[in-house]
Amino acid sequence: MSGPVLIAPSILAADFVRVGADTVRLASIEAPDREQRCNRPGNKRWRCGDAAMAALQRLTLGKTLKCTIGAAGADGAAMGVCLDGSIDIGQALVK
Repeated sequence: MSGPVLIAPSILAADFVRVGADTVRLASIEAPDREQRCNRPGNKRWRCGDAAMAALQRLTLGKTLKCTIGAAGADGAAMGVCLDGSIDIGQALVK
């Protein structure tokens, strides 16, 4: 699929959304895997993958995104940029 698609997404992972029948990997970001743990000062570990997925869910809750879907990446998923108005969801997640 190419061109913009306007639809409410389903969140599959911290950098993957389902848009209609298509799975889209948010372009230009690399989010932690859902089960990934990260370190905090004091050698404390936390579930950064779950936190990233929850952040994407908050960013997209009740939103209808406009996704421009391009070619598939190395993992076979279509790469895309999804916007909420003028806000790039992938960039907002990184912030």
